Amino acid sequence: MIEHLYRFRPLYWLLEKGELQNQEIYFAKPEQLNDPMEGFRDIFWKGDAIVWRSFFRHYILCLDNAFGQLLLCSEQQPLGWEHIPIFNHGNINDGVPHKALEEEVVGAFFAEPCVAAFIDALAARVHPVRRDELTAHLRSVHMLALHLIRESYSRKGLQPEIPDSAALVTKFRQAISLTTQSIVKFQEVEKQHPVTEHQIDAFYIARRNLVSQLTSSTTTTGPSTLSNPIETLSF
Repeated sequence: MIEHLYRFRPLYWLLEKGELQNQEIYFAKPEQLNDPMEGFRDIFWKGDAIVWRSFFRHYILCLDNAFGQLLLCSEQQPLGWEHIPIFNHGNINDGVPHKALEEEVVGAFFAEPCVAAFIDALAARVHPVRRDELTAHLRSVHMLALHLIRESYSRKGLQPEIPDSAALVTKFRQAISLTTQSIVKFQEVEKQHPVTEHQIDAFYIARRNLVSQLTSSTTTTGPSTLSNPIETLSF
């Protein structure tokens, strides 16, 4: 256990700000630091199909919560991470009618065969899934989950009907199936040629950078404002 903690402080903070008198030391929040690696936590995900189903269920509930907030407040009220109940371990969205809507969306999501195959592939992973790989996987399921939320709201009369809904669902299913195939291919490569976690991370970091560049290019050449909440919640 550390008995002493040393930190260089200017006299201004020690005397005029009362750090010495109050026996306090100011520590900035991670988002206030100028080094992106400050406060970095190497978090990974690994588990069986039950764990992954629970993870995606919570993701859908958070997405539904964000979608509802955006519908109510539009873009006049910025929606940030602090507004999404990511760490809520209880009831995220209160109210019996909305609970029924949530269960409808979650049930429809897990009823998709492509989602079941996707979760089975993740559960069979040998290496843990880190944030860059997880981001790539979330991108693949995000649009289907968002579409199912929109459809549910539409059936309740809270959203206009979605044009070409069947065609959109087909595209979203194909995206998930392609991701599942890539996971399976990775597993085959790992069996033939041992792959380290760092190599997997490097692959998904490169993919993330490519997606970021494409997104930036689209944002630069596209319209300057978003016309609907679907564009805002797309990533």
